[in-house]
Amino acid sequence: ILQHLRWLFEKEEDAHRAGGGSCVLLHFCGHGHIGQIFPSDWLTEGAIEGSALAQIVASHLRVDTTLTCIFDCCESSTLFQEELPHELQLCESGGI
Repeated sequence: ILQHLRWLFEKEEDAHRAGGGSCVLLHFCGHGHIGQIFPSDWLTEGAIEGSALAQIVASHLRVDTTLTCIFDCCESSTLFQEELPHELQLCESGGI
């Protein structure tokens, strides 16, 4: 997941060079626990910490890019507790 998240931001950078800001979508369905997600390979590769996700976002997300994250897992609201240099807007449960 982390490798593909970096790839996603690289593709976003290519789109930005083509003209203007862009939108990026990250969607995860699976298992989660406080501050972690568990991808399908978690038994061999380990859980992914929310801090690792936040570090990738903080280092790659452009100011003029909108990142939408959909985490369909338990404890998803605990994933981006790290301070990000961008504005973070959380949707209330059931909100749009």
